[in-house]
Amino acid sequence: MIEQLEQVIKGLNEFLNKKRAAFARFYFLSNDELLSILAQTREPRAVQRHLPKCFEGIDTLTFQEQTLLITQMNSSEGEVIQLIRDINPLDAQRNPRGVEEWLKEVENTMKSTLLHIFKQTVQDFYKTCCPPPKPEVAVAGGEGEQQSQA
Repeated sequence: MIEQLEQVIKGLNEFLNKKRAAFARFYFLSNDELLSILAQTREPRAVQRHLPKCFEGIDTLTFQEQTLLITQMNSSEGEVIQLIRDINPLDAQRNPRGVEEWLKEVENTMKSTLLHIFKQTVQDFYKTCCPPPKPEVAVAGGEGEQQSQA
C-alpha cells in the first residue's frame, strides 16, 4: 500500500514538474496551489487568487462576462492597464485551454503591452518636453570650415 502511494506521489510530482516546465512562473506556487489551479481549468477566473504569486504587480485580470476574454490587468493599487490584444482562455470550440498556455499568453501580452506603453511614453515625452534640436546648417566660410582647415 505504501509503495503504491509512493508511486502516485512520484507520478503527481512528475506531472506538476511538466506543468512548471511549460510555464516557469508555476515554480512560485506550492504543489497545493498548482493543483488548485489545474483542478479548476473549466473556470479560468479561478486562477485570480494565485496571480499575485505568479506575476508581481498583477492582482487580477479583467475577464469579459460573456466571452471570458481577458482584456485588462489590474494592480492591487488600483491601476488598470488595457492589454494591446485580448486573450482567450478558451479554444475555438469554447472549451478551456490548458491554463499554462493562456497564462503564457498573458505573460507575453503583458510584456508587449508594457513595451508599447513605454515607447509611447518616451515619444510623448520628447514631443512635449524636449523636442529634438534642429540640425545646424553649415555656412560656407564659417567657423567650422576654418577649424577643420587648421
